[in-house]
Amino acid sequence: METLHLVMLIAGMVMVASAALIYPRIAALGPQQRTIIVIVETLAGLAIMAAALYMHFTGA
Repeated sequence: METLHLVMLIAGMVMVASAALIYPRIAALGPQQRTIIVIVETLAGLAIMAAALYMHFTGA
C-alpha cells in the first residue's frame, strides 16, 4: 500500500510541474484559456497529492 501512496504523490508532483511546462506550448489559445488550463491541472495535481497524504496518514 505504501507503494501506491508514493506513486500517487509522484504523479501529483508531475502534474503540477507539467502545468508550468505546458503553458507556452498551448499558444493557440488565448491567455485566459491557458491560465484556466494551468490552474485546473495544478489543482488536480494538488488534489492527488492531498489524497495520497491522507491515505498515508490515516492508514487507508
